[in-house]
Amino acid sequence: MAANETASTHRLSSTTGVHLLKVAGHSLIKGASISVESKPFHVAGHDWVVEYYPSGNKNTGEQHTSVFINLENPGEAIVRANYSFCPGLPATGEKTTVNSSTHDFSAAHKSYRFSKFVRKADLTKWGYLNDDCLLIKDIGKILDDGLKADMTVKIGWFRRFKVHGCVLAARSPVFRAQLCVSMVESRRSSIRVRGICASVFEALLYYMYKDTLPPFMEEATEEATNMAQHLLVAADRL
Repeated sequence: MAANETASTHRLSSTTGVHLLKVAGHSLIKGASISVESKPFHVAGHDWVVEYYPSGNKNTGEQHTSVFINLENPGEAIVRANYSFCPGLPATGEKTTVNSSTHDFSAAHKSYRFSKFVRKADLTKWGYLNDDCLLIKDIGKILDDGLKADMTVKIGWFRRFKVHGCVLAARSPVFRAQLCVSMVESRRSSIRVRGICASVFEALLYYMYKDTLPPFMEEATEEATNMAQHLLVAADRL
């Protein structure tokens, strides 16, 4: 394949990455099990590659397209990740198809596939192809990267939270100052956070790691409303 037939862009947070793969000259890529690959992209300390089969892989036939996600640098630890793939918004304005799954990646299982990504007939029917170009959006979220927690956050007299210092430093300028600048806390394996209750800090940690609010906050309840107010105050401080 010519080098200019694909293009990749990537947007990253500490544990979530959004990657956009552009496949130009889509109709020129013919034959089962013929694929194009994205450039490697980095999410939470790991390198990934998206592999796209315009005519499906050997297990699906040629009626569907297929998408693979490959972990390029597996180590000894298991990496649990949730990946969602969808074609670029169709010209018709119809809701785009989403394929999502959670998978444990390791040296023995470096790849996960969506064998039936989108039917080939639907690429044209729903306007996914624009000037013979297909956009594939990949949203990846690392749920557990196998890294050992290296710090303890103390809340009050009794609550202790095991955390990854790199995640806190990436998500909070206050923690980054404590962990990376020459301060007393930066030479310790634990830090104390004052003026916040344990339940609020636990919800804040959930957001830091998963880039989404805890499930109970999706409900329109008094508890969720109160927690949202406390989180706004905590986020302003941290």
